[in-house]
This record gives sequence, structure tokens and C-alpha cells, in this order.
Amino acid sequence: TYNLPETMDEFYTAFKEALSDIGKSELHDRIDAHINAKRPSVHKVAELVRAHGYDIHQIYPSFFKMRYATAEAFLNHPFIIATFKEAWDALIDECDADDIYSRVADKLNEKAEKEGEVCMNIPFACFDCEKKKEEE
Repeated sequence: TYNLPETMDEFYTAFKEALSDIGKSELHDRIDAHINAKRPSVHKVAELVRAHGYDIHQIYPSFFKMRYATAEAFLNHPFIIATFKEAWDALIDECDADDIYSRVADKLNEKAEKEGEVCMNIPFACFDCEKKKEEE
């Protein structure tokens, strides 16, 4: 099981918009590379699984939602800080991170005013696999 490239697309969209707002659109490629490195496509993972000697019986896509009252609750959540923040900071190392995250929070909170919450969609795929039997 692993998260798909669209994981937390709501955050990454706001992140890119915040960078565009300060004239740093060239950093969008870094974000895309980060996402692709961390969460490859189902096709790519399936190729890797097969290359390592497994038969794939089924791939089950699904998703869950991470919900927060505000963008600040999301950005300051211990899980987000421990799991994502360092990598995000590295993507914008030459920028004022506090300014960027403040802009991201504004964008997420604006969306949350309409939707009633800050919601991050977490799509994932679960592979039902079996190791190929070695031929005698």
C-alpha cells in the first residue's frame, strides 16, 4: 500500500499558488519532482513489483480524508511536522518560509470558509501480490 501522487493535492496547489504570488513559479518544478519521487504512479510501482518477482492479482485504489478546522491546525499538526515539513522547507530554502506558509494558510482557510473545513484527500493503492514460485 502506498499513497498516490495526488495525495494532499489541496496543499500542493496552495503551495504553488503562494510561490507564484511572490514570483517564484520556477519552484513548481521542484514540487512536482518531490511528489514524483515520493509517490510514483501506480503504473511505475506495478512495474517495480513485477520486476522484483511478484504477480499482481489486483490493485485496489481507495482514499481517506485528513480533516482540520483550520490551515494552521494542519500545518502545525505533529504528524505533518514530523513527516513533511523538513522536505517542504528544502523545496523553498531560498524563500521566506514563514511568508510562504502564511500565504498557503490564507489560501487553505479561504477555501475552508466555503467548505467548512481544511480537508486533505489521501488517495492510495493497495497491491494484492504473490511472490512467483521459483522453478525447480
